[in-house]
This record gives sequence, C-alpha cells and structure tokens, in this order.
Amino acid sequence: GGHAALRSKVQAFTDALLASDPPITGMDKSILMQPVRLHITLGVMTLNEDSNPVNETVEGPGATETQPEQPPRTVSDALALLYSLKDAIVEELGSESKDLIIPLNKMDVLKTEAGQMAHVLWAGPKPSREKSPLDRVSNLVNKAFRENGFITEKRPLKLHCTIINTKYRKGGKGRPIPFSKEEIFSSPAYQNLQPNSSANANEPGSSSSVHGDVDFGSWTVGDIHLCAMSGRDPITGGYRSVGSLKFS
Repeated sequence: GGHAALRSKVQAFTDALLASDPPITGMDKSILMQPVRLHITLGVMTLNEDSNPVNETVEGPGATETQPEQPPRTVSDALALLYSLKDAIVEELGSESKDLIIPLNKMDVLKTEAGQMAHVLWAGPKPSREKSPLDRVSNLVNKAFRENGFITEKRPLKLHCTIINTKYRKGGKGRPIPFSKEEIFSSPAYQNLQPNSSANANEPGSSSSVHGDVDFGSWTVGDIHLCAMSGRDPITGGYRSVGSLKFS
C-alpha cells in the first residue's frame, strides 16, 4: 500500500463493487482490505520480542495463510537473517535495476466453495515460464526463512495481494459467508480493470481478454519489511514495520 496511485486504483475498484446493482452476493464493506494495508507476503512466522510472542510477516514486493506455532525466535533473529540476504538479493536483481517490479495483472480467488462462491479475492503477477527477478528474490527470501526454521508453511509460495477476505466480515457469527466469484467477474467494476476495457466499454458483459487478466499497473519496490500483523502504523494506518532491508 505504499503507492498512492495503487491505493486509488484499488479503492475505485472496491467502491465500484459495493455500488453494483443488483448487489454482488456476499459483498460487504467490512470484507474489503483497506488500500493502505495492501501487501504481498513472503512468509508468516511467530517471533518473540521482550519475551512476548508476536506474529510477524515478511513483506515484499500480498500473502500466505496463518502458520502453525514456531520455535521461539526473536525479531532480531529474523532481521539478522533478512539483512544477511542483501548481497544475494542484489545479485538476483542484476545490474539493470535496484528495484523489483511488481505487475498486478492477474485476478483470481482462493478458498472456493461449491459453485461460484469464494472467500478471498486477490490480484498479483501472472505466472511466466521464465523466472523474473521478482520470482527469484521472493523464492530466495522464502527459502532462507524456511531452511532456518522461521517459516513452517509447507505450501509453495504464491505471490498475491489480497483485496477481499471474508474472515474480516463484521457481524458474522460462525462460519464466514462467501461472496460470488462469478458476479464479481461479470461486473462492470471488473471489466473496467481489463487491459482492453476501453475497447469494450460499450459492450456490457463482453470481454476479449483472458478471464482473470486485469491492469492494476506495475509498481516498483526497493525494500522488504518485517511487519507485525497486529496493530497499525500510527502515521500511515498500514502494517507496523519492525525493520526493513533496502536493496540499495
């Protein structure tokens, strides 16, 4: 959420979803991620700080799911490992750039249910056959934290930026209520995000682009943060960073 233009794009999209007529099944303002808290997560871990366990997330260039309990490790331990990766990260970036470029050009869902219902909507980079610097750096960091026992998640890293998550729904009791994936992907809000949306502006419901393709832009990232999952930054309202590694 560090780019104002990206925050504006996401806000416009979610505002349009809320304004859909008829309303999108399961849509509610409380399940929308605040644009200032947009992120891509490289791993989640439980760390100790002043003898109190706190959940931390290594954020870089969106997110893996909650983790099992971690062995006692400290924030300082995690930051020391992150800092030790700088030379390897710079090498993966190559000589042409000291920033990572993150294209947000794909949209899809996670945690689907029967039919067209889901619990998470995300945007992220489309997978490619040739590994990009973003892929290489993300995998390098995730692998290092796994091998050193900080991250115990077994699933492969999936780079994505969460836009909707039903676990935040207010007033819900018991099992989270899903939203309609099909209604979102059929909405004008989604169609306006497609790369060729201007060409289809006068053809409601039509799309010549691949289902799931969007254009949220491409964004540069010059650092990786270790962030507390609880609490907020008092200035930005985003996640509270407890340390970061700058690439240059």
